[in-house]
Amino acid sequence: KLSEYLEHGVHLDGFLKHELENLFYQTPVTMWKLLTEMQVPEIFSRYFSKAWGVDAASAASAMIINYAVEHRSKNKFADWYGQTYLPHLLKIPTEKMNKDLLCRTMDFFTDEKIEKIHADIVNVAKTKYNLKDDKLFFDITDVTFEGVHCPIAKNGYNSRHEYNPQINLAMATTIERFPVIHKVFEGGTKDVKTLIPAVSLLEKFKVLEKTIFIIDRGLTSKGN
Repeated sequence: KLSEYLEHGVHLDGFLKHELENLFYQTPVTMWKLLTEMQVPEIFSRYFSKAWGVDAASAASAMIINYAVEHRSKNKFADWYGQTYLPHLLKIPTEKMNKDLLCRTMDFFTDEKIEKIHADIVNVAKTKYNLKDDKLFFDITDVTFEGVHCPIAKNGYNSRHEYNPQINLAMATTIERFPVIHKVFEGGTKDVKTLIPAVSLLEKFKVLEKTIFIIDRGLTSKGN
């Protein structure tokens, strides 16, 4: 008698008139919670404008979630965004998360602002997660690309002897592997030329004396 019970016990007409959404919920919402715990949107807001009617800090945070969950191009970002619970969470409709907005948001990320943002995030994370910063570990690695449109990606040497476009990423992390500083070099930059700029950045953040350098022959020269 289940069908009879459902027919009489549930107001199906009213129920069926509602528009139902099938949304990707758990992972984007959990990622947003993590970002807010680390005060990332709040930190972005200190450095970003609120022009164009959409908070650039929220747009940047949504892009971070997309990169971590299901990376889409800026042209296809709105399609992914609209299939998640984020429009309800951020109160930003899907049609406003368009390519033009995302590209304008990326323009806020200057080298100077990136350094300040990263320092602010690290300070929050150290307190929030009890990170140890008495020792840091520093290394440089390459990140290769299949495409040809990244302006700083150049053909360069890597340990796999692949001749794809690449960039070189320098990073210092805590023992828990939380990144404290990072610097991106053009892919054609030889490892040996990345050490001094990286040391300057470590000095700027007053963490040089705590840093253990992971060095191979690529960083070895008389000057270094």
